[in-house]
Amino acid sequence: MKARDYKLVKDGKYNMKAIMQRAWVYMKQNKAFKWYSFNNALKDAWMDAHLKMDDYKAQFNPQYLDYPKPANNF
Repeated sequence: MKARDYKLVKDGKYNMKAIMQRAWVYMKQNKAFKWYSFNNALKDAWMDAHLKMDDYKAQFNPQYLDYPKPANNF
């Protein structure tokens, strides 16, 4: 990515400008594929943003990504 790559999450909120810029870069990188549309690029960029949001939330609450413990119901 170029130097204009912004943080996808700022202060617990999604950075829409960075998400759109990342989608545009994905679109440019994959223009050789005829099936790869801007819709696909935007979905990929949002997936990256959701992963970054999970990382952001895990910084403040380490148990956020832990799996729930199974209940011992006999």
